[in-house]
Amino acid sequence: MFKVIYAVLCVVVFALGGYIWKIKRTGTAKAELEAKAVPDAQALQHAPGNTVVVDVGGEKLTQDDIDWEYRLVTAELDDKESLTPIPDLGNRLQAELAPLRKRIVADMIERKLLYRYLQQDKEWTHDDPSRFTECMAALKKTLEDNPRAAESKDAKSRLRHRLCERSIIEQYMKDRIFVGLTVPEPEVVEYFKNHMAEFKQPERVEIRQIVLATEGEAKKIRNQVSQGNFEALARQHSIAPEAEDGGRLGPFSKAALPSVFEMAFHMKKGEISDILKSPYGYHIVMLLARHPKSEMSLDEARTKISAILLKKKREDRYREWLDKALAAVAVSQPKPLW
Repeated sequence: MFKVIYAVLCVVVFALGGYIWKIKRTGTAKAELEAKAVPDAQALQHAPGNTVVVDVGGEKLTQDDIDWEYRLVTAELDDKESLTPIPDLGNRLQAELAPLRKRIVADMIERKLLYRYLQQDKEWTHDDPSRFTECMAALKKTLEDNPRAAESKDAKSRLRHRLCERSIIEQYMKDRIFVGLTVPEPEVVEYFKNHMAEFKQPERVEIRQIVLATEGEAKKIRNQVSQGNFEALARQHSIAPEAEDGGRLGPFSKAALPSVFEMAFHMKKGEISDILKSPYGYHIVMLLARHPKSEMSLDEARTKISAILLKKKREDRYREWLDKALAAVAVSQPKPLW
């Protein structure tokens, strides 16, 4: 179950954060877009493949388009080998991922909407061949790393369009939307004065952990593990996602960790815990480092503050752009699915 929960979270993170060009939005345009044009997730699972789900400025997205992107996003979860240790969940996994399907539709609509809108800017050469250099290189690398991503001509075409639309949107945002954004020093100082608590760090720890599905497995590994082989055994046996990094986690404060890890704050560097049981499995923990309480100065915090404020400015610009795009490009659902 530990691995299922983490796998679902990883897929959601990929789906929502994998669009490099996209940043978090909470504006009215996003809410309006989802309310008027995104069908119910259950209906999306049962519509015929050629059903037009949404029309974005004349470009019709079909159920097949949605299904293809959904398969692309969830491909890792569909890997039978990786799911071998996971108990049979029946329909529960699909139920957990139902909101993801709707989010994928919203992301597709948004991508198509913004791409259509930037094409209206006649002073920006969206169709210049040089605009496609990065996405074509990305397509080549994707196909080399994962040939199954484009098993057919149709799939390859969808993948090319997806990569190139995202790439060109990124370029447009850099050239037109985010150009000229800066964070003046007075804004940095003001933020520091008003958010000093953010720059006070409590005591934190860095750990490695090995998570096993059964107590028997945990006892076997605990008898083998040492400081010297902990990382290798974590990579080989742990069912947690951070296994690929040798089970490394942190640094984390006590409040940020599940209670099962609190004992790490009382361990010595290099010490290995007994077996710890949690709802996620059986844990073996080694303390890597302990960081004492600290407080950042303005000079130390300046880079972090600038990044925070710049991100906020970008979010505001992005929302404005999305509002304008939604007003200028028609988005509709031609035929209700339910």
